[in-house]
Amino acid sequence: MTAKEMFNDLGYELIENGERLTHYRKKLDNHDFLNVEFNSAGKFCHCTHMIVKPFDVVALEVDVGLHKAIDKQIKELGWLNG
Repeated sequence: MTAKEMFNDLGYELIENGERLTHYRKKLDNHDFLNVEFNSAGKFCHCTHMIVKPFDVVALEVDVGLHKAIDKQIKELGWLNG
């Protein structure tokens, strides 16, 4: 199973898959979003919960399923190859 399939199973949609950024987003019922972004230039993953009203961005809690998808994406990006 690919990282994209794992994220899809968790309800995330691939928003951007470029050379420098891979971005998954999950829309919640209240118009809030969960975001997982992989920045290939700096080799970091940024997980946030974007709250629309009032606008705020907070850290996203990562459960085991999401952790496995993140780990798979990091492997597919080749970040662990040196």
